[in-house]
Amino acid sequence: MVKVWRQVQESHCEGYLQRKDLYTTLLSQYNKPGKITRSLCQQFQRPPARREPPSARLMRKAFLISEADNIEDYRTQIMSTFGQVLKYDSTKKICKKLSGDGKGTAEWCTNVANEHGQILISVLTCEESLEKMRPMAEGLMERYRRADEAPPELMYVDRGCCRVHAVSSVEQLFSDWTDRGMLVRLSLDPSIRCSPTDRSSSKVCPVQVCPLCCRLCLQQRRHGSSGTGDTCRSPNQLCLPD
Repeated sequence: MVKVWRQVQESHCEGYLQRKDLYTTLLSQYNKPGKITRSLCQQFQRPPARREPPSARLMRKAFLISEADNIEDYRTQIMSTFGQVLKYDSTKKICKKLSGDGKGTAEWCTNVANEHGQILISVLTCEESLEKMRPMAEGLMERYRRADEAPPELMYVDRGCCRVHAVSSVEQLFSDWTDRGMLVRLSLDPSIRCSPTDRSSSKVCPVQVCPLCCRLCLQQRRHGSSGTGDTCRSPNQLCLPD
């Protein structure tokens, strides 16, 4: 809200200076020597002083009051969104854009979206641990149970889908769904976006993109869908099947 307040203040100052300039310009033309209006000897008021806009705290309070009547509508729209193919994604980019009082209060932004790109749930957390993410997962599964919706068939994740040492963290979070047949698969998006000129610190090597795409195409030809592989492997373990 502090950033919004600064933009409002800048626009307010710019508008005030424009109106003041217009006012003084019209007066100078009205009082030009030789004009009949100059002989009337009228007194004109000086431009009023610029008034400061309300504080950021007051603007935030007014916004919250105005949006209070729409909370139930927003809640209904969000709570009525479901899907059978979900995407579980976590990022730090959103949290870096926080400003004002909320700056530095969160480290991760976790979203769960459906096959249509609609957000089912979004949470901000200080860490990406099972303890912090479990309330989000339990709330989402409870929403499906209350609405009598069937559990999702597939969930894509950008990491943490492979059973290298034990059950993956995502399967632990959504254990009720995985016990009823939901599959957890690796999303191809982060690997495809990786290019040979990419300088990021991603662990996905660009040369592994080709085997990853080939394996996905072979799975589609064999099973008729993109998420029904017999084994979920991480990019570092991927190889072309015989």
